[in-house]
Amino acid sequence: MKSRKYYIENFLIFLNVFSIMFSFIFFNQFYFLIFTLLLSILIVRPKVIKIQPVDKKIFFLIFVFMINSFFSFSPTNSLKYVIMFILCCLNIRILFELNVNWKSKLLNYLWFAVFIHSLCVVIHFIKPNIIYSFLERFYDSNNMMLIKNLANLGSYAGICNQTGLAGFIVSIFIIMSFIKIDFSNKKIMYILFTFLGFAALFLTGKRGFVVFDILMIFLYFLFFQNGNISKKIIYFMLLIMLAFLGVYILSSMGILKSFLNKLIVLQNSNDLSNGRDVLWSKTIDVFRTKPFLGNGINTIDLLFGDCTHNIYIQLLAELGILGYWVVVFWFIGNLIDSIKNYLSNKNVYNILSLFFQFLFLLYGLTGNPFYSSSFLWIYLLGIFLSEGRSVRKNAER
Repeated sequence: MKSRKYYIENFLIFLNVFSIMFSFIFFNQFYFLIFTLLLSILIVRPKVIKIQPVDKKIFFLIFVFMINSFFSFSPTNSLKYVIMFILCCLNIRILFELNVNWKSKLLNYLWFAVFIHSLCVVIHFIKPNIIYSFLERFYDSNNMMLIKNLANLGSYAGICNQTGLAGFIVSIFIIMSFIKIDFSNKKIMYILFTFLGFAALFLTGKRGFVVFDILMIFLYFLFFQNGNISKKIIYFMLLIMLAFLGVYILSSMGILKSFLNKLIVLQNSNDLSNGRDVLWSKTIDVFRTKPFLGNGINTIDLLFGDCTHNIYIQLLAELGILGYWVVVFWFIGNLIDSIKNYLSNKNVYNILSLFFQFLFLLYGLTGNPFYSSSFLWIYLLGIFLSEGRSVRKNAER
């Protein structure tokens, strides 16, 4: 019989996922992260926390952010980001102290959460009034106007307040469902879930994520799929046939037409970057004003009213050359460590670790994932899935 503590610890894992995937709808996500962390500390009450290698790298990065904040033209904005970064780290890190296998439980809750988001995107397309009647209870008029205007242009966000977040979450659903085809006995079910994910992704209108997800699926086939070469070829041919069938189904439902119409609009406007190139150029100009120490983490949006939509250019302007290379080497180091862990143990945790990191880093070329807790948490989860170790004796059973 499962103990009371077992259910409490499961609730903490669920609350961690809820804080990232749904709390922004109902509450201020920043404050809800604080609430989740405080509640976790009260329940877990860790007496001694064993420092792990992954912790040391994060401590050093936080130290760099803190130093940079003192040179920021807006220390308040910079320190708020540092606190958000720390909250995301600690909310995952405290799960190491649980008796249950937190990785397995958390991934189950996460898959269900991203499934709900993906389903809501499809419902937004089929029955938009259902989504609007729900969101109007929680979102203000400006957010509702933005969501409806985007839907009129063929971009559906589901219950998110932006299509970028919706596209990212749906991509997580596609990655998790696709990998489950290889690791689960319910292969047909997860094939259908993968197609549901792609239908939702086309509806968000986020062409970058479509490219990223297709690229990662091919990457999985080449390097990660279980089985010999002949089995990989059979799976690949099956995937191609299913892809053609999926395109036909999506076309007949009008989903693909909505996605293609948006591409045509962008092409006719002669601005395939959708205005990003202007922000990139302005951010590089900002970098030139303080090239060594930077202008302060999380300050570009104060200058332009928006982020740069390329985290690598924005981090260069905010952190300067020195801080920028610290973050870049942190990204590279995390990938190298995760690859080493995968080569030594080819389990689902290490595979998802790499693909969560791949998605985040690829989206960083056109989006702002480093500056939102919902995106950042997924990246940090990817690191902890590979490098983190539960410290309780019976936690890995």
